[in-house]
Amino acid sequence: MALFERSRVSGRYAHSKFPPFEWTGQQTSLTRCIAWMLLALVVWGWIAFLMLADYGPEFGTRAMCRGPLAGPSSEAVLCRSELRQWPALLGILALAVIATIIAAATTVYAKVLSRLARRNGPGVRPQR
Repeated sequence: MALFERSRVSGRYAHSKFPPFEWTGQQTSLTRCIAWMLLALVVWGWIAFLMLADYGPEFGTRAMCRGPLAGPSSEAVLCRSELRQWPALLGILALAVIATIIAAATTVYAKVLSRLARRNGPGVRPQR
């Protein structure tokens, strides 16, 4: 028997107490789900920061330019940031929505895989 080969009788791995680590479909989909959720949270945080935070040079005790949702915008030349204009903000919002939809889809996929894995346990043989 080769190293890390399963015994047919006991179902355990020979020559080792623990099996080698193998990524299953369920673990991979769960990892992808978490990654997409984190990406969606980062993009939503980014758009919230761009929409609400003041920016530009400091004028007295606060920044000269207000965020698009924080208050009336200043018409000064220094306040014309390309990331604070509505087309760019809508593009970032679209990225946030897409990342959220993919995170939701991978979450559903991971839950379906886990339920299928529980239903079809390791000892269950497919019916013919």
